Amino acid sequence: YNMPAAAAFSWLTALVVLILQLPSVAILPRPLHFTAQHGGEEHYCAYSYVGLIACPFIFLFVGMFWQDMHRPRMVFLDKFCIHQTDPLLKQAGIRGIAGILRHSEQLVVLWTASYFTRLWCTYELASWIHLGKSRIRFVPVSFASLACLMMLLMFAQCAVSAIYETFRGDIPIWLSCFAWSIFSILGAASAQRHVHELGSLPKQLANFSVQGTRCFCCDVGHVHPKTLETVPCDRKLVYDALAGWFAQREQASEFSETAELNHLHFFDHEVRKTIHAHLQITGGYRVAYRDAVILSSPVVWFYVPRAAYLASLPPLEWGRWALFIMTLVFAALPNAYHLFFTVSGCLERNLVGNRGGNCSLQLLATLFSSICMFCIFLFSWVLLSFPFFYVRSQLWLILVCSILGALTVILYRGCFGFRLRMS
Repeated sequence: YNMPAAAAFSWLTALVVLILQLPSVAILPRPLHFTAQHGGEEHYCAYSYVGLIACPFIFLFVGMFWQDMHRPRMVFLDKFCIHQTDPLLKQAGIRGIAGILRHSEQLVVLWTASYFTRLWCTYELASWIHLGKSRIRFVPVSFASLACLMMLLMFAQCAVSAIYETFRGDIPIWLSCFAWSIFSILGAASAQRHVHELGSLPKQLANFSVQGTRCFCCDVGHVHPKTLETVPCDRKLVYDALAGWFAQREQASEFSETAELNHLHFFDHEVRKTIHAHLQITGGYRVAYRDAVILSSPVVWFYVPRAAYLASLPPLEWGRWALFIMTLVFAALPNAYHLFFTVSGCLERNLVGNRGGNCSLQLLATLFSSICMFCIFLFSWVLLSFPFFYVRSQLWLILVCSILGALTVILYRGCFGFRLRMS
């Protein structure tokens, strides 16, 4: 919810820093320097370190406080909105969930592998189904940590490059490859853990049973471990609610002729056959386009403030540079992320997932995924940077940018998320 605004403001900050360090403005000092290749010619460049500090700071600040800076989106978060100690208030909160969900537009599930094993989580699904709503968005919690790690690694690589260029000159190829290798190995390991956890979601839905879920009161034998007081059974409250919601629908269903299938079995059927048909997932085996663009933000923070040297070049070179940055952020890197996540998902489904999580296979999948990540990102970078830095022909750069743009349209033709296919 906050990340698009955070990315936009950080990009705007990078542009402001660029303007403030232009020779005609010269407000910011430019202690960092490097030799840039531009269209086959070398140019001495000096720029400010402010961009590398201000841009990530603005990104974090807006990411944390954007909801307080404009009209906020109202959210009902059950963990903090239902009383956990007073039995009467707790019961009133439980009975009021359906009323709150009735006025909600979307159910956002912060999903972990234990989600369908918790009684209260299934109760929320029951409330949503009972109201006849189907707009459910599953957001894997593991993707948030993966995205943060990917951005941190990319930013660290950009910062190290800036520091090395300032004190030692041009970055040698071996150092660049080493940095990309670290980025690939750590990113691939985190991505494999993410897709491995996500791979359990289809199986959980297929085998879902509300009677197999757990709740705190039953786990402790209805006696509080600290106070030794009797804990009322939450399961009874939930089952009574399900009986009221699904008993009549059960009578009219295909289960009416099977006596042993009660309203709990009918609810299980609703989850298995109905929920997955409307399941929209963010950050799955394939990354959403918006998320891929946001993950590319460190590149903007690094390259945009360094473009002050263009002030001494013809205006056409500004357009050439803008085309390079836009293609890199909106096409080349998103394509690389998409291909990488697709490869990671294929490895999970075909190599690791069907063999019980064998450690050797997981290590092999991570190694292969890191190699693929290194090659994909390196190829994307070389394909775009070569015509910009070393070739004077404008047509060659336009051709490469057009190819990358067309590939983006093909890869993200189901843009901004995808439907999880159930087997």
